[in-house]
Amino acid sequence: MKSLKKKSVFTEINILIVLMCIPILVLEILCATDSYAAERTEESAGPATEGGSTHWWWYPTTFYPTIIPPDPSPAPTVMPTVTPAITPPAITIPPSETVTTSPPAIKSSVPDNPSDDAPAAATMPPPEFANENNDEPSLPLNLLDYINDTPTAVYAVKTAIDGFAGGMDPKAAEALAQYSEEAIARASSRKAQSDIVSISRLTAATVEKDAEKAKEAVESALNEAEVPLARELRTTYVFNTDAADECAIVIDPSVSAAKADRIRIDTPEYHLTISAEFINRNAYAAPIVFKTALKNNSVEVIFNDKPTYPVILSMPYADAYDTIFDSGGVNYGGQVNYINKTLDARINGSGTYTVLSNKPAFTDLNSLPESSRKAILSLAARGIISGVTETEFAPNSPINRAQLAALVTQACDYYNENADGQFIDVYPSDWFFNAAGSAKQHRVMTGTNPEGT
Repeated sequence: MKSLKKKSVFTEINILIVLMCIPILVLEILCATDSYAAERTEESAGPATEGGSTHWWWYPTTFYPTIIPPDPSPAPTVMPTVTPAITPPAITIPPSETVTTSPPAIKSSVPDNPSDDAPAAATMPPPEFANENNDEPSLPLNLLDYINDTPTAVYAVKTAIDGFAGGMDPKAAEALAQYSEEAIARASSRKAQSDIVSISRLTAATVEKDAEKAKEAVESALNEAEVPLARELRTTYVFNTDAADECAIVIDPSVSAAKADRIRIDTPEYHLTISAEFINRNAYAAPIVFKTALKNNSVEVIFNDKPTYPVILSMPYADAYDTIFDSGGVNYGGQVNYINKTLDARINGSGTYTVLSNKPAFTDLNSLPESSRKAILSLAARGIISGVTETEFAPNSPINRAQLAALVTQACDYYNENADGQFIDVYPSDWFFNAAGSAKQHRVMTGTNPEGT
């Protein structure tokens, strides 16, 4: 009986303990539910602040406060993100009026380091761009006489380029190309040891390496300045001799293997230029031998055999109306070489050649502009064009195909007295027979139909 009563007391105590724990369990369940809801919510009622401030989390029906204790560790420093400012591109509105196109600007060839050209510049005089002929581009021609290697050639070309910093038209580009070719030729020239200039593959090889080096360096300078050349530079091998009175020239067939476009023999008074085509046509079996002599301001040229291709004889001239005549009165004209200040005439036989003034006496040119009058008189002086009489040019008369063929082939140095165009309506007795043949040979013009007229 006592034992039953004691058991009953313990049972009551246990029930009392259970009842007291129920509220605690309920509270834990509610807290657990709150934590779960706080983790699942995706929207905060307001930003948190540091130091134990209250954070409010939003639930569908109720706001529940959560106390965040202060963090004893210092908060990390957060650097603000800076967004760079974006400058909008400038917009250029083209003018409504017509814009005149100017020649392309040429980049300065002055090196970043001025000392790069200092050794060459130290041996060169100040450039002189003075131009006696306003119709020609201004170039520092005086520097050509001081070129003796690749650095001096490059310096001269760069100086010439800087003279066109404002722009360059096709005529100026061609003048600069000729200037560059002459600079290369002088940088690689060789001096003949006697009055006999013998040129073979072996002697040409002594020039070849220096010519290639100079050409590569000059072309690099032109490319860096973005010079708009219309053609590739030609290579000329130059052999100098002091024997102006008498000189013998021997061209060996082996020289045809050289990489030169032309070979030139320079004397103090005149030059003779032999093209690669001349060598291939005339020196294929035996050496070409010819002699030159200076006699009373005339140059005598004697070939051992009549050449089948012309040689270029260059002689100094005084004015725009000078031309080259032979002793028989034949006008060989001559193309003006502005770079070397010579008249370059194509000769294809032995003879004595002299520079003479030959200004025409046309009286019907007064109504023309000065530039037109000067061009007509200059071309007529060299036999490229002619008037209807000695005093009448008839500038307003029409021009036919025969006259055009003669004009173009003479002006462009294409005329070949042996040319035959095989036209069935052009006869050897016609004055324009060789002009028509030369025009066809150089593809200046062709016939009017397949029948060959």
